[in-house]
Amino acid sequence: MHDAQVQAILTTIMIAIFGGVFLIALARKFNIPAIILLLVAGAGLGPIGLDLVEPDSLGKGLKVLVLLCISLILFEGGLTLNVSGYKSASGVIKRLLTIGVLTTWFSAALAIWAIEKLEPAYAVLAGSLIIVTGPTVISPMLKRIRINAKLNSILHWEGVLIDPIGVFVAVMCLEWVIGGHGGEAVTFFMLRIGSGMAIGILGGKLISWIVSSEFIPEDMLNNFILGSAVLLFGMTELIASEAGLLTVTVAGLVIGIRKPQRIKQIKKFKAELTDLLIGVLFILLASRLTIDQFQSFGYTGVIIVAIVVFVVRPVSIALCAHGSGLTTKERVFLSWIAPRGIVAASMASLIRLELDGEGEEQAGQFIETFTYSVIMSTIILQGASAGWLAGALKLKRKEPTGWLIVGGHALGRSVAKFLQSAGLSVLIVDSNSRAIRETESAGLRAIRADARDPALAERFEFGDVGNVLAITDNEDLNHLICHRWLDVVGGDHIHMFGVTPPATAGHRVVGKRVWMDLPVPSVIGGEMDHGDAMTVATEGVNPSSDANRAPLAAIVNDGRVIIDPASRDGYDPAKMTSVLWLQRKAEYFLRSLKDNLIFRSEAPDRDKLFEELIDRVVEVYPQLSRNETLQEMCGREKTFPTALGHGIAIPHAYSGDLPRRVCAVVQIPNGIEFDAPDSKPVHLAFMVLSPKGDPEGHLATLADIARLADNESVRESLLRADSAGEIAKIIHDNWE
Repeated sequence: MHDAQVQAILTTIMIAIFGGVFLIALARKFNIPAIILLLVAGAGLGPIGLDLVEPDSLGKGLKVLVLLCISLILFEGGLTLNVSGYKSASGVIKRLLTIGVLTTWFSAALAIWAIEKLEPAYAVLAGSLIIVTGPTVISPMLKRIRINAKLNSILHWEGVLIDPIGVFVAVMCLEWVIGGHGGEAVTFFMLRIGSGMAIGILGGKLISWIVSSEFIPEDMLNNFILGSAVLLFGMTELIASEAGLLTVTVAGLVIGIRKPQRIKQIKKFKAELTDLLIGVLFILLASRLTIDQFQSFGYTGVIIVAIVVFVVRPVSIALCAHGSGLTTKERVFLSWIAPRGIVAASMASLIRLELDGEGEEQAGQFIETFTYSVIMSTIILQGASAGWLAGALKLKRKEPTGWLIVGGHALGRSVAKFLQSAGLSVLIVDSNSRAIRETESAGLRAIRADARDPALAERFEFGDVGNVLAITDNEDLNHLICHRWLDVVGGDHIHMFGVTPPATAGHRVVGKRVWMDLPVPSVIGGEMDHGDAMTVATEGVNPSSDANRAPLAAIVNDGRVIIDPASRDGYDPAKMTSVLWLQRKAEYFLRSLKDNLIFRSEAPDRDKLFEELIDRVVEVYPQLSRNETLQEMCGREKTFPTALGHGIAIPHAYSGDLPRRVCAVVQIPNGIEFDAPDSKPVHLAFMVLSPKGDPEGHLATLADIARLADNESVRESLLRADSAGEIAKIIHDNWE
């Protein structure tokens, strides 16, 4: 191999990798379809432009590289098939995936056969390539034009769910065309289909089993999946040439349907890998396009593309929307919007490579040119006019005013109900499946997801999000979430729970920090669940009385929501229509005291007393770590003695195992030395254990006990009490 050839290969691959990744990142930054930049850049860098990318320098390696890239892209497409999305989809979407697919496929094939006089098999193959309306093209368009929720949902799910269907149809057509005709051809076709399906199903089940068994270490899981996909593709190609693409598509579908436990991690890796592969693939493939092939496409090709855009799609929508309840305006919009994308382009170029190898260069060139012409026409025409058409038909949504609440605990649910009662759209996101179930049971919309996932903003469920409230216990996580959504909703619409500056390097504080005087949200949520805290939402607020009440958690003032209003300035109490208070009960000690934790003890010393106290609490809360809690309490006692004098002590500690605060009272007739300031032995101990993250409630409880013990008559009565029941009665009778 000559040095010049090595240099050409190196330059081609280097530019394809960097250019592809950079352009996809650029497209996401400016919210435009990546395929536009990739096609323009590929053509500009290829032989008809700067001649920096020379795909022909790769020789037969180009076909191998393209096949591997497409196989992994198709594997990822099958892996991410959203079966639940199809099941919950409307009737229109299901018809688009069945009647719509068949209408588009055979109408386009009929037009190609009748006008271009292409052989029926090739016409059917060409028609199969324009079935798909890919999410990589439709998602940025939907985000930009902001149509109503119904149309947004239809177009979103059509793009997401039709990809694997279109790929499967195209691969099947390719298998048939390459196999030729006659009895022997049918035999080979069945062999390829059978082997592809069988190896795909068995391979998908085997991979799912291995992943679920956790035989593969966590840090090697993604590499294992990548290697498995390549192995399945290669094995099938060795058994039956050209059947590998079908295998990986089916294997991905099987794994996606079976949903092994660690599939989320796999999907994330595959999505990132797919971006890289798409970028490389399109720089290489677009650089092969020539001006001559589009010139030779001729007026007949233009007529066929026009039929696809102006006739086939409207006919398909008319059939699918019959009896659906869609308005005439909505049908007109759906009839116009059907941009093709990356899957169609990649399959078209692959088919040309395959047909060129079979000596069918003319058919291959037409199919590739036709597909790219449809792609460019739909992206340019529909992309440029979609916003105007949505506005003219009055199908656009208003500026988003909905709220995204990150945190499905009781506090998050209470805020969501308050906002919902004010007529606002609310969506709760949490990574905890139990929190999601409880949220949905409360009649609220909820999605289990990581709020930091950049793909969330592209999903139609998040289309109405104009405000973000991040109230997880992790302050650094809240900051990361707010930075993620900063470009989506703007800094004035971001709120987060957090007291301290973010620890994450390079992240400045954004948005408004709220409820800084409260414990962490899960503690507040736990108090709400157990009745220790209460939220009150009031409509028709009386400004003369209710407006002066504090603390205010949130208000609706003159139609505007204000979370945690820091002062009375900036809003007019007379215009308050709804108020949310977070009222924390003042009787911290009484609400934390358990009757079965009031007892007498004959413990000989302080350490034995602590052991007895902790053991009693463990009987009530078995999840409490005995040794860890005992160690923390003893360590705290040595550093900060808890004896108050007059025979009273308040040993206390924090525990991450407790769902709520718990108090115990123990009478010690014989007394125990506690290093009290008055040197008197302790005869009465109040123990306080609080969940971590609730310093306010913890200190308030200690203050409650100190006030009670400061009353001499109460103190003496407690010391003289003859039973646990009498101690409980004295405490309740003398509570102020």
